[in-house]
Amino acid sequence: MKRFILLLSWALAIPVLLASCDASDNYYMIPETADTKATKMEAIGTLFESIARQPEMTDNLIAAAEQTLYRNYRELLPLSDKAVEQRGAARGAAIGSLIESVARQPEMYEQLDEVAEKFLGPYDSSYITKKMNDYAKAAASTKIIESIARQPDLLAQFDALTQKYLDTRLQQIDNE
Repeated sequence: MKRFILLLSWALAIPVLLASCDASDNYYMIPETADTKATKMEAIGTLFESIARQPEMTDNLIAAAEQTLYRNYRELLPLSDKAVEQRGAARGAAIGSLIESVARQPEMYEQLDEVAEKFLGPYDSSYITKKMNDYAKAAASTKIIESIARQPDLLAQFDALTQKYLDTRLQQIDNE
């Protein structure tokens, strides 16, 4: 009987505990309706990472992305019509992967930038709202900071990329 009461109390307590966990502020949760455009943009981050890992396969990797995702960022327009938070975070994750890939393979800077221009497009306020860009900056920030720590000598290249894709300058501080 004691076991039955213990099991019954747990059976009643678990739903109450789960209901009390409000995760509505957790933007990492998968939304009820996933946005295809956001998913595609975030997947482009893997393209940058793959190019940095296998530079000799760049053309094949780009072709695979064109076949499975999209050929050019213009196919995703309009971006700010809905799911702004998801799309901004996805764009930022991809930009973060771009910058991290440059940190890993600095000699691939120009190629990675060309691929980013094709698949992400430069920042343009006509289709990227301030709110979307704020989410993008937040999502990219971790990888930007890690990349600066990994390759401080590439700060000028990282700054150029953040200006181009996030409309943000990285402040350079003289450490003398």
